[in-house]
Amino acid sequence: MICEKPLVSETFRFGGTPDFYGMVDGTPTLLDFKTGKAIYDEYFYTIRFQNTGNDTAFTVNIYDTLDISLDLNTFVFAGSSHFCQTYLEPNRVIRFYFPNINLPDSIVDEVNSHGFVAFRIWPTFGLPDFTVVNNSAAIVFDLN
Repeated sequence: MICEKPLVSETFRFGGTPDFYGMVDGTPTLLDFKTGKAIYDEYFYTIRFQNTGNDTAFTVNIYDTLDISLDLNTFVFAGSSHFCQTYLEPNRVIRFYFPNINLPDSIVDEVNSHGFVAFRIWPTFGLPDFTVVNNSAAIVFDLN
């Protein structure tokens, strides 16, 4: 097993043990760094965003509404591009708050205008095979 790419930089690590992309039998796989075991992609979510506005974004809020088929008690923050705080809001909404992100716009600095947040979560116990699990997220830059 070779750990290749941390999901969270040392600068922005948010408590807990970070997960890593690594190679398992020649296949890129998400790994739990503590156990070295694979985390299956179907329970791993990454929300990517980019500031395509015309000025720096000072704060970013991501609101992710989790399907009733997902077990909130198994939610694990896996990493982010910048420091963020995580909140459980009413109606199964997870809010990722990036204070003081200072995300440049894509015209001024395309490479650094991107960000992401990642988490893993398991379905509710006994969920039938082939159940569709919906997920939706909204991203708010500053107050817009």
